[in-house]
Amino acid sequence: MDWIAFFEQHGIRYVEGPSKDVSAGAIGIPCPVCGNDTGTHYAVVAGEPLVKGCWRNQTHFMPASELVQLLSGCGPDRARRILFGEDAIPTVEQLEQRIVAIGSTESVATASHGRMVGDASFKLFTDQPSEGDATYRAYLESRGFNPARLSDVYDVSWCDSGPFGGRIIVPIYEYETQSRRTLMGWTGRTVMNSPIRYRAHPSGDALSRCLLETGFVDKQSHLVIVEGPFDALRVAEAGYAAVALMTNRVGPGKFARLEYLADRARRVSIMLDSDAMETHAFNVMAGIRSSTDIELAFLPDGVKDPGDMTEDMIRCAL
Repeated sequence: MDWIAFFEQHGIRYVEGPSKDVSAGAIGIPCPVCGNDTGTHYAVVAGEPLVKGCWRNQTHFMPASELVQLLSGCGPDRARRILFGEDAIPTVEQLEQRIVAIGSTESVATASHGRMVGDASFKLFTDQPSEGDATYRAYLESRGFNPARLSDVYDVSWCDSGPFGGRIIVPIYEYETQSRRTLMGWTGRTVMNSPIRYRAHPSGDALSRCLLETGFVDKQSHLVIVEGPFDALRVAEAGYAAVALMTNRVGPGKFARLEYLADRARRVSIMLDSDAMETHAFNVMAGIRSSTDIELAFLPDGVKDPGDMTEDMIRCAL
């Protein structure tokens, strides 16, 4: 990894060690988490895709891939290319092995056209009801969705057995182009009154840097940032490029991806759930450093989240 070339390309000030803040064999830059600073106390290992971190605050450490995303605004796939070379993008088989390695009992199956169909317990909706899908179909229809269309356009499926049994499955894709995307995992929404409303795979930190993207974002796109998967699906069905945060706590990795997408878009709106607009929306807006204007879109009185809105209501709010 040629850190110096990367820093120069992106206009990042650096100091080679040994120096006041940097040991021999390392390169120091201003800490991207501490903020603007005259020091160079955030170190990487010269010539290697390794990060030493911030010697002022050890909690500011992040993997090299996340640092590259944060500094350049690129996505995970591009970061891997920068760190390890152009052949660093994993195959579907490698992705499956990686997901299984972190403790999954589920596997990823991808058709020849790049669609996630899951294993035998993940079933796509069709135009006609099929055995076992009545509860899942009824839930989607009660929220105003066409189940077959969600499967056809967004690969939404249903699962009646295993760890994700009793859940509607929404895949978590990251788009590089209109036709190229990477399956990062999936989230499952219970329809069986489970106390755990959503269950994600992979769990924990593996998805902490991911957004749920409904399509490719380009210069014609009006990007809308929402909270949940069904908020994103509803907004996407209204004709917008929607991404779901899947959390109220947005860390550096998510902000890096949001900035990358915002810079690609024609317009950006933040439309969170009504109880989060005043508490979190301004923080999200302040954390996205983009040349594209960002605005807040407030929900109508009495509406709790975008997933409960009609398409006309969404267009009116935006």
